[in-house]
Amino acid sequence: MKQGMKFAGAIVIVALLGMAFKAADNTEKKDKLNYFKGTYEEALAFAKKENKAIFLDAYTSWCGWCKELDKKTFSDEDFSSYMNENYVNVKMDMETPEGVKIGQKYKVSGYPTILVIHKNGDLAHRIVGFLQAPAMMKEVKHAEKELKRIDARD
Repeated sequence: MKQGMKFAGAIVIVALLGMAFKAADNTEKKDKLNYFKGTYEEALAFAKKENKAIFLDAYTSWCGWCKELDKKTFSDEDFSSYMNENYVNVKMDMETPEGVKIGQKYKVSGYPTILVIHKNGDLAHRIVGFLQAPAMMKEVKHAEKELKRIDARD
């Protein structure tokens, strides 16, 4: 009987440890990008005022790779810090009425899709699919060259 109690106690301890690690796992991978709260048009007006481009995360609730971007890429401290300082970050569910409209405007056909949009509303760069933070940063840097070309044109 004593051995059975020890075994039951061990199972409880293992279960509690498992829950503790799961809780830590959820908090560590929480999204760190600061997202603009409001409509796309309000984000665009804010981007003009702040003289920044928009980094738009076009996602759907059922998209597994979209969730991976949140957990692995957008939670990267260096990446999120850079993006929060230099961009107006927008997260848009593409199955909402506004999302459908924006998806049609910028021809979003798969998820995840990241749109880097100039403050005047012109699309500067499109990133389709999941990328780790270093590769995503490389794409953002590439987009910045196009943003400068748009600035020179305007």
